[in-house]
Amino acid sequence: MPLEIERKWLIDTDKLPFSLEGAEHHHIVQSYLSFSPQVRLRAIDDARFIMTIKGKSKETDSPLVREEREFELTRETYLELRAKTEGRTIAKTRYVVPESCENAQASDDARVFEIDVFEGDFSGLVMAEMEFASIEEAESYPVPSWAVLDVSEDMRYRNVAMAQSDDPSLVFQGMKENAG
Repeated sequence: MPLEIERKWLIDTDKLPFSLEGAEHHHIVQSYLSFSPQVRLRAIDDARFIMTIKGKSKETDSPLVREEREFELTRETYLELRAKTEGRTIAKTRYVVPESCENAQASDDARVFEIDVFEGDFSGLVMAEMEFASIEEAESYPVPSWAVLDVSEDMRYRNVAMAQSDDPSLVFQGMKENAG
């Protein structure tokens, strides 16, 4: 199964050395058919529909690595499955910003930050993530100067954990604990 290797950081948009205005962005609504195994449904701009199966990697126990397989769905199939989801639905706008942050347009071969600005119960939460080709590359990548906190290994900041949370304020409590 293909691997996803990523790092995540909490960010304060006031500290960004670039503007999200004009950056490529997509509205994402995601929910879960199952938490274990993790089966996620995602609607992107209400035009593209994806089912993702994620799980712990059999190759490593690094929290930065997960197995991931995605399947394109039709709108009809998505809506049928969406009616069977459990937990909290997560809504966010995802901005795609090139690593260089020199402009707001990402090229196909450049590494990018995906900056998620959450809505609803998680309004005020903003995270950046980046995917890597190897664990070594991910572990050696420096924390961006505009990041508030590295939460790559903090399970509270995984979307699946947020969807299962009975109390969304616990995510913000974690932010306050870690900011001090």
